[in-house]
Amino acid sequence: MVEWPLEVSKKVWEMSRYQSAANGGLMRTSIVGLLSINIEQSAAVICRLTHYDPRSVTCVIELIHAHVYGLLDPAYEQIISISWKYDDHIVEFITLSQNEDIKALDLQEEGSIGYTLRTIAAGLWTYWQAETFQ
Repeated sequence: MVEWPLEVSKKVWEMSRYQSAANGGLMRTSIVGLLSINIEQSAAVICRLTHYDPRSVTCVIELIHAHVYGLLDPAYEQIISISWKYDDHIVEFITLSQNEDIKALDLQEEGSIGYTLRTIAAGLWTYWQAETFQ
C-alpha cells in the first residue's frame, strides 16, 4: 500500500461512494499557498495522498498565495472560475459565503461538520467580512 498512496486514497474515496470530502486535506495543504510556484499542482498532489475527493483541493490556497505575495486579491468571480475545475457544488458554498450573516452557512448542520465545502465557506466568509488580512 505504501508504494501506491494515491491509488489507495482513490480507492477509499470510491468505497465511500464518492462522499468523503473531509476538510483534513484543506487544512494540511493551506501552507502550500506560501510557495512561489506550482501551488495548485502541489496542493492537489499533497491533498490526494489522504483526501482524493476533488472538493478537498480548492481555491483557498490561491487566496493565501495572493495575500502572501501581494498579488491582487482574488475576487468572487475569480474564485468561482477556479472552483469549476474541481466540482460543481463548490459554487453553492462560495455563494453562501457572500452572505453577511454567518448563520446562512449552517455550520452546525448534522452530518456536515468537517465537510470541506462548509470549511471553505467559513474561511471565505471570514475573508470577505474581515477588515484586514491580519
